Amino acid sequence: MEVQQNSQNSPSTKMHIWVDADSFPAPAKKTLLKAAKKANNKTLSPTFLIQAGQLFEALDKQDRALECYKQVKEKYQQSYEYNNIDKYIERLQK
Repeated sequence: MEVQQNSQNSPSTKMHIWVDADSFPAPAKKTLLKAAKKANNKTLSPTFLIQAGQLFEALDKQDRALECYKQVKEKYQQSYEYNNIDKYIERLQK
C-alpha cells in the first residue's frame, strides 16, 4: 500500500493489487461483496466495492468490476471514494 498526501494535507490511500488468477481464492470476491452489503454505510461499503472491483479487473471480468464501481457512484455519493470513482468507471468504458 502506498500512502500519499493530497493538496489539503490529509492522507489519501492509493492501493495496487496484483493477482495470480490461478491461485486467487474464489471466496474473496464474494466476501468483499457481502461485507459491502452488510456494512451498508458510506465508509466501509464503497471501500469493499472498490476492492472487489479491482479483483474482478485483475481476473479480467471488467463487466463485474464496472457493476461494483457503479454501485459506489449510485449509492454512496456522501463517501470519500465517490470523489474518485469516475476514473475507475471511465477506464473500463473505453
